[in-house]
Amino acid sequence: MSQYFIRSGGQVYGPYSQGQLSSLAAEGRVVPTTEVSTDRVTWAPASSLQPGGTSPQRASSSSSSSNRQTNYLAELRGRTHYPTYRAVVMIFSILGYIASALPIVGIIFIFISQGAIRFFEDPGLGVALGAVILSVVVAVSVKFYQEFVTMLVDFTDSTIDYHSRN
Repeated sequence: MSQYFIRSGGQVYGPYSQGQLSSLAAEGRVVPTTEVSTDRVTWAPASSLQPGGTSPQRASSSSSSSNRQTNYLAELRGRTHYPTYRAVVMIFSILGYIASALPIVGIIFIFISQGAIRFFEDPGLGVALGAVILSVVVAVSVKFYQEFVTMLVDFTDSTIDYHSRN
């Protein structure tokens, strides 16, 4: 009985029997483009396997379309520089959140050092309120930035992958 290994995101998993491989394909964890090997030297797409009359491609085609798309993105992210993109986005996001928190921290520091009564009598209260509003706007903008850049990277990687196959 053949044993199969799966390579995804630079990592090798297995060995799996044909039945286990078919089950993984039915769950959508093995897609037609997933690299499969019997010797961990020669790799081929799972769609090329036909042992036992059941290919991972046919088992995978029974899964839902959204599941296939999700697995395609996960598999694509494993073969591209997506982790690097994600790390850069996370660094900028953290810096954005820190920048949005600084005015609020400053206002809290002033509030503590002046005391509550003097703080509210200060004519600069409008500036403080503006800083709080600006902080909230920056924090919300950072979240939109994260989502937008992630979608942009997914779109770019899938477009490059599509054109590299055709």
